[in-house]
Amino acid sequence: MIVSAIVTISACNNTNALIAARYLNGIAIGLTTVSFIMHASEIASEHSRGYCLCLEQIGLACGAYVQMLYTGYWSSEVDFNPYCLQGIFCIVLGVIALMFTFTSIDSPVLHLRHGDEPEALNCIVRLYRPPVMSNAKQVIFNKLKEYVTMNESMSLGQCFMQSLGPLLRILPYRCMLSFIVALPIVETFQWSEGVSTAGSVINWPPTLYGLLSALGVLVTFSIIEAIGRKAVSLFSLLCAAGMTIGVGIIFNDTIALINSTKMATACALLMIAQLFGGIFAPSTT
Repeated sequence: MIVSAIVTISACNNTNALIAARYLNGIAIGLTTVSFIMHASEIASEHSRGYCLCLEQIGLACGAYVQMLYTGYWSSEVDFNPYCLQGIFCIVLGVIALMFTFTSIDSPVLHLRHGDEPEALNCIVRLYRPPVMSNAKQVIFNKLKEYVTMNESMSLGQCFMQSLGPLLRILPYRCMLSFIVALPIVETFQWSEGVSTAGSVINWPPTLYGLLSALGVLVTFSIIEAIGRKAVSLFSLLCAAGMTIGVGIIFNDTIALINSTKMATACALLMIAQLFGGIFAPSTT
């Protein structure tokens, strides 16, 4: 991420360099996301695992909202490239994240795989409050030890076959996230809000659009452990699908593309779909 930020700042006027920086940034986010999900699922308790895993989508939604704000309201009169600002954000946040890695507690599973049981037990004691040894923490240690022993008893092929089924089930579920921020959805929103707010002094729809996405993620964060993941995700995905189908029906009419009233309706439907898309997103983690 820091490397991509340096490339962005040093070549902010070079399109090819910016594309390469975006690819580097995407790779960094992908690697960080996978490692975060693995680490959070191993160190979090059963009662707080949903909250911990929601933090991934909270970070992505808030980052997208910040970028949407400053790019949407960036004035051409400002003598500063917006990509430079993005690079500065990436450097600052990347350095902060790097510093936090030195203060984080290791996963006890990692130490158990290396055969260091005392250090694994020490990690469990530090992770779960109060930071003293108890019978409950000994039970957690025994469960993790059984988990590691079971995985190490299987070959690489057996582990792959055991994980293939869940992977194939979660893959299309996770891919549904792409429909929330897909290019056709973004271009549809830009067209509808452009026609519906033509002549308006303040271009407010992008602000509300990004805010609703972040708000949806925060709603899921607050209720995911109380209500459950399946009910929330299926209901929100169904609502988002219904809203986008309605937008498709409106855009199917060529005359409606220049009708401010119908474009305002399409814009509103996309905003509602974005809200439910934000509610759906954390459950995929």
